Amino acid sequence: MAKSVSILQANVNHCVAEQDLLIQTSAQWKIDVAIVSEPYYVRPRDDWAGDQDDSVAIVAWRRTGPAPFDNVTKGRGWVLASLGGVAVIGVYFAPSKSFADFERIARRIAGDLNVKSSAWGSPATNLRGETLADWAVSTGLVLLNRGTVQTCVRSQGGSIVDLTFASPALARRTRRW
Repeated sequence: MAKSVSILQANVNHCVAEQDLLIQTSAQWKIDVAIVSEPYYVRPRDDWAGDQDDSVAIVAWRRTGPAPFDNVTKGRGWVLASLGGVAVIGVYFAPSKSFADFERIARRIAGDLNVKSSAWGSPATNLRGETLADWAVSTGLVLLNRGTVQTCVRSQGGSIVDLTFASPALARRTRRW
């Protein structure tokens, strides 16, 4: 049986205190991997993998061996890291970016894309949400989010815009998402 991997995803909004809290929480909860959107910094270490813009990072703790990542591939707004046979993709797509930019990145990957759809509990669906839902169905990916708990909470209100997709095989092995 494969070893379980605990993953925590958070947007720290370029705030050093929030990033420090994420690192501390990860240590206390014994988290193996964190996906950090809008990091305050991306550390130049082998246990951190950031995208080309430093807008998203994957951090691996409690790994054995010389390097935590088997392989890292990155682009603008996304990073993919392989850890022990599991591919983890971190994505950050700012709400201010154009729909054309969104279509280009959504065809490859999914993550913190700032999209709304009733398919994952949002009260309304926007064009980005409709496009992403269609893409997920066409690729056979499974949405791991459950319920209508807001994933982005700000003083102006909250929304369900942070999503996690997995292959059907990985989704069957996912617990407590």
